[in-house]
Amino acid sequence: KFLYVSNRGENTLAVFAVQPDGKVAHIQSISTEGDFPRDFNLDADDSYLLASNQNSDNLTLYFRDADTGRLTLLQKDVKCPEPVCVQLRNE
Repeated sequence: KFLYVSNRGENTLAVFAVQPDGKVAHIQSISTEGDFPRDFNLDADDSYLLASNQNSDNLTLYFRDADTGRLTLLQKDVKCPEPVCVQLRNE
């Protein structure tokens, strides 16, 4: 239903709704609260998204609304040296 992409030049995550015809509609852009978003991943329930910012050495956590696809900032500035990949443990 939704497509998420990182924009390194803007340091944002963009959210798109996938339409029935396969086209996408932009519904949100939200700051990654850091520099050079390298990777992001959803948790097992698709309720949370964790983004990593390589040049600013931090992680940012968002809540994901399953109905709208929109992201809400929950926590920023979690220190992590040069993150390049987000791998979540699914238990």
